[in-house]
Amino acid sequence: MGFGDLIRTATNKATDLVKDEINRQTEMFHMQSEQTKMQKVMFQINSGYQLVHASSNSTMFQRQDGTVYFNNNFHDKFLFVDYIWSGPQYEIITDSTTNTTEQEITKGKSGKVAAGAVVGSFLAPGVGTIVGAAVGASGKKKKNKSSQSNTNSVQRRSEILTPATLKFKNIDTGAILSIVIGCNTLIDSQIKGFQIQKDQSVHEVSKDTTDALKGIKALKELLDMGAITQEEFEQKKQQLLNS
Repeated sequence: MGFGDLIRTATNKATDLVKDEINRQTEMFHMQSEQTKMQKVMFQINSGYQLVHASSNSTMFQRQDGTVYFNNNFHDKFLFVDYIWSGPQYEIITDSTTNTTEQEITKGKSGKVAAGAVVGSFLAPGVGTIVGAAVGASGKKKKNKSSQSNTNSVQRRSEILTPATLKFKNIDTGAILSIVIGCNTLIDSQIKGFQIQKDQSVHEVSKDTTDALKGIKALKELLDMGAITQEEFEQKKQQLLNS
């Protein structure tokens, strides 16, 4: 390969890279424009966020064709196949408020001012008035402040985040993936606005497991009644688990 061929090859590769980047930017622009019309919900992922290529705090979007992606990762697409939540839970919170009031308390012998002056004038006019007034002044009023506090408590219920499980099917690999999020009534109402496309294989596995557990429970009751032996119980249980 000559020098000219090398130049053309390098130029073609550079051109392809530029085209890919332009296509990626164009797709991102269109997706971000569509996001305002999409169903979306924000939540905190407690576990499994790596499986869906998301982060612990994520926004889940769903396009009109039912495909789901997280944040701005448009390339990893999933189908939303199941949602399990046990319902809201609450904690009791006590709010306390304290009110403080101040009062003025007056102490003293104010009546002695006038009385002292009168008695002094009667006994010794002039001088007695001065002396009596002085005696009365010794009983001048005193003002003290006192404060009183009252505390009022009000209890209220506050909803807390509880675990919910969301299951997805990776469109490219077909793998079933699960994440656990913190859920409350608001998040639950938003998730219920999504299209949940029940995956038949997941449903069948769940039904088979439930039937097997019911059968084992019935066998245990027969064992406790003495209707079957321990060996028969183990044999039938194994058959149910393997079916």
